[in-house]
Amino acid sequence: MIAIHAGGLAGVWLLGWDRPVNLARLALFGVIEIGRYWVLWSLGRVWSTRIIVLSGAPMVASGPYRLFKHPN
Repeated sequence: MIAIHAGGLAGVWLLGWDRPVNLARLALFGVIEIGRYWVLWSLGRVWSTRIIVLSGAPMVASGPYRLFKHPN
């Protein structure tokens, strides 16, 4: 995961250093990042990169999961 993210950032820097900043895409990225942190904050200690089912654990029903069921 670290290599994929680092490679993506390196690709943006190497291929886009001489291009102007697209403000709409930058704003979209900001909104997505806010959503990502909302998800991480809502899941708290049960967040993991692994796809596992914790038997007996209650469903998370806060944050975005008030509106959508968590896929795990």
